Amino acid sequence: MTDSENFDVATVELEAMRSAYRALAPLDEAGRHRALRWLFEVLDVGVHMRMPLPPS
Repeated sequence: MTDSENFDVATVELEAMRSAYRALAPLDEAGRHRALRWLFEVLDVGVHMRMPLPPS
């Protein structure tokens, strides 16, 4: 990859992180849990996280 391509990828990744934070920040713990679990499943990223279940 060229320096320009690396910069473009880094810029896109940073914007994705900012967007995710803006979307997840206002949610409560249970909402973040559901959203992240759904996202990991949909993207099939193979991430295995141990997330405590929210209190009932």
